[in-house]
Amino acid sequence: MNEQPGTAVIAPGTSTAGVQDSVNGEGAACGGLICGTAKKAGRVRDRIFATARELFSRHGVRGVGVDAIACEAGTNKMSFYRNFASKDDLVAECLSASESEFWAWWDAQTQPHAGDPRRQIEALFDGFVTKVCSDQDRTRGCALANAVVEITEEDHPGRQVAVAFKAEVRRRLQ
Repeated sequence: MNEQPGTAVIAPGTSTAGVQDSVNGEGAACGGLICGTAKKAGRVRDRIFATARELFSRHGVRGVGVDAIACEAGTNKMSFYRNFASKDDLVAECLSASESEFWAWWDAQTQPHAGDPRRQIEALFDGFVTKVCSDQDRTRGCALANAVVEITEEDHPGRQVAVAFKAEVRRRLQ
């Protein structure tokens, strides 16, 4: 399939009648999924990754399949599997990114109060209140906590990232 900028990636035989693409106003659908299929700028891998993080946040890890991720990213399953060995590996990578962002946030909250553990904890709680009660956090909770609940297989790479994260939180709070 030849993907050109501004074109839609549509599953063969799929009708687009009446479906509006939010990106360019043209009809677009992938295998019955309504999606933003206009070719998006950037590397395919980056588009898939960013799209997966957004979809996982909105619908949960189990609520999103490879087809939906590829379609919404404006690509196809072949491109998906060229960039990620499996959905499980993509989930783990997304959770690792969330973990890195969280620790950067944590360090920004606590660093100004180095040497004062009580003030560090207060800063974390103040930061959580600000983050959760503002427009900064339009997610459906912590991606890592949600993953522990959604992914029950102990050997799933995403669950391993989430469990290790929770252990590190406990370690830092001791």
